[in-house]
Amino acid sequence: IKPLELDFYFPEYNIAVELNGMLFHSELYKKDKYYHLNKLNLCNEKGIKLVYIWEYEWLYKTDIVKSMLSNLFGKTHDKIYARNCETRKLSSKEYSEFMNENHLQGSVNAKYKFGLIYKNKIVAAMGFGASRISLGAKANTNICELYRYCCKRNTVIPGAASKLFNYALNDLKNKGFHFPNKNNEI
Repeated sequence: IKPLELDFYFPEYNIAVELNGMLFHSELYKKDKYYHLNKLNLCNEKGIKLVYIWEYEWLYKTDIVKSMLSNLFGKTHDKIYARNCETRKLSSKEYSEFMNENHLQGSVNAKYKFGLIYKNKIVAAMGFGASRISLGAKANTNICELYRYCCKRNTVIPGAASKLFNYALNDLKNKGFHFPNKNNEI
């Protein structure tokens, strides 16, 4: 992607991995605020999936990063099918512990929490809340936003996202929430 370089490129997968240190990839050293976006766009133009791993992610969430990379390269061996799982609401404690253990950004305060359960253990979770104005949403308390979703580390669960989302959608619609379509229309 001249004139830029990639830290790691795996041509057999069309995947590139960039390891970004917090100092040298900060605005102090990268004067172009679009540097990382430009690199991503150059990769996209060549059909390369670019993955950024930040220093603090590698230092403090190593197991989650390794799990994500393993999944990306198709090397995750634990597989559970969503059709073999149950869905249910999660307590705040269950949700928070699961997200902190499995989501790169950890938990966030979600009002509505749902889980996919396999053999009495949570294997995937979703958290929802009101649309956040700080992220550009209009002040409408009837619109719900997906805050977080993840599966258990080192586990592939085909159908998990759709099964959990449909369960949550039905529950939240019964509470009077609306979900915007792709054009942000209700």
